[in-house]
Amino acid sequence: PTIAVAVGKMLVDLGRQAVDTAAKFESLAVSFEVLAGGAQAGQLLTNQIIELASKTPLTTEALSDGARTLLSFGESADEVVNDLKLLGDITGGDAQKMQSLTLAFAQVGSTGRLTGQDLMQMVNVGFNPLEIMSQKTKKSMAQLKKEMSEGKITFNDVKQAMIDATSEGGRFYGMMDKQSQTLEGRLSTLADTWQLVSKAIGEEFLPAAKDAVDYLIK
Repeated sequence: PTIAVAVGKMLVDLGRQAVDTAAKFESLAVSFEVLAGGAQAGQLLTNQIIELASKTPLTTEALSDGARTLLSFGESADEVVNDLKLLGDITGGDAQKMQSLTLAFAQVGSTGRLTGQDLMQMVNVGFNPLEIMSQKTKKSMAQLKKEMSEGKITFNDVKQAMIDATSEGGRFYGMMDKQSQTLEGRLSTLADTWQLVSKAIGEEFLPAAKDAVDYLIK
């Protein structure tokens, strides 16, 4: 009887966790539906983020936070996942660094140009777009800083620097792939995989849970 009670409690806890997980993913899809401009776009973005999380050290939660930041600053939903990959590689899958870099990147996208404050935020997490531009254009850092102060370093310039830095031969090329092979990266992937299992289970019970809540409300 004691074992049966313990197993029963475990199943109840599992069911509660599964429903909670499914509810969180449902809320995530709804928030993306609003920010991305439609149910189809929101669901597509949700699925893309889940897939990206399953292959990288970044969790679904960290990627979702980044996506919301980009969308809130006016980025197109079509660009979000590709930009998250760039940001993830540059920060090596570090959620805290990625949050800071994503905010700075979104701010540059919103204003259309790089400012000294945005540059400082990027440098603080280990990425200096002017350094990448200097290597490619052969312009001095002083010249590029002068151009920045004149508002001549555009969002497209910054994004191209990110692409160059994460492409083959760049400093951050394949960084998330490498990090995903570490123990920490594999544990993150395991956690996301389990979350998807929990989500699938919870989705089966979600309609019944909603009906029960509606009944309690009445």
